[in-house]
Amino acid sequence: MVAKILDKQEPSADEIAKNIDQTRDQMLEQRRQDAFSIFLSSIMDDYKKKNRIRLNAKAQQGPQIPGTGM
Repeated sequence: MVAKILDKQEPSADEIAKNIDQTRDQMLEQRRQDAFSIFLSSIMDDYKKKNRIRLNAKAQQGPQIPGTGM
């Protein structure tokens, strides 16, 4: 066994009330980011299939170091 829970403490009503807005905002922002990521990948896939967009493979590999062939 690596860890063992010895004590469990429920948050008080004051702590919940104090942190609920911040927690709600964090969860909402995470959902927005997830939705946008799914939307963007869907659009990119569609554009790639229809040849509306082409990505430069060299540019995606990162910066090249002159004289090294990398």
